[in-house]
Amino acid sequence: MIQNSLYFGGNLGHQNSNWNDPQAVGGAISSTANFDIAEDDMNWGYILPFDISGVEVQCSLRPAGGGGVTGDDFSLAIYTANRSNDSNTNITLTKVAHQSDTFNNANYATNDLTYTGNLDKGSMIFVGVGSETSGTPAKNARGLMNIIIVAR
Repeated sequence: MIQNSLYFGGNLGHQNSNWNDPQAVGGAISSTANFDIAEDDMNWGYILPFDISGVEVQCSLRPAGGGGVTGDDFSLAIYTANRSNDSNTNITLTKVAHQSDTFNNANYATNDLTYTGNLDKGSMIFVGVGSETSGTPAKNARGLMNIIIVAR
């Protein structure tokens, strides 16, 4: 895992789709409110099917690949964005929620996050995982995630 980068994506059919493409947020994940991704990467998001009042994310990761991962930061964040339409310009993601926990090598760590706020149908959410730890030896992480949206 690269410090202050987030990994977004989906695993339809258990294929590692985009989770292997780190996106630098331009500073510490916890304190950086906005950053841009390429328009091609809009597929990392989820289009909201109705007006919502909240998002719950249940996430567990198990870092591996370097040994010595002890107490490293495990960040989980939710961002919003508008869908691109007839454009190929970058998309700005705006952070609406963030939570940090810690993880250790070869052990699953749970980091669940709840966002309460009104988001409109057709908006997009992006859920990312990453680490703020400098030089973390975590090279990859197995994990599982549920994203639950609450109707208004």
